[in-house]
Amino acid sequence: MLLMGTMFPIMVGLGLSPASAAGVIATSLGIAYTPNAVDAIRGAEVAGMETIDYVLYYQGPAAIATVLVVGVMHIFW
Repeated sequence: MLLMGTMFPIMVGLGLSPASAAGVIATSLGIAYTPNAVDAIRGAEVAGMETIDYVLYYQGPAAIATVLVVGVMHIFW
């Protein structure tokens, strides 16, 4: 929620609508692919892999694709 307090007023001041600014912030908070995230640790355990390998070779490519698609969708939304 720190982003809402710092970036929201800046984005609105730059001309984004409040709904657009909130959407961008909410989307950025929903995409968190890191080796210390609970979903990465549990996913690696279930797959029988090391966490770093799981994140680099499985979550990493999915994260890149997700960020690109979400970024393009924000333009059209």
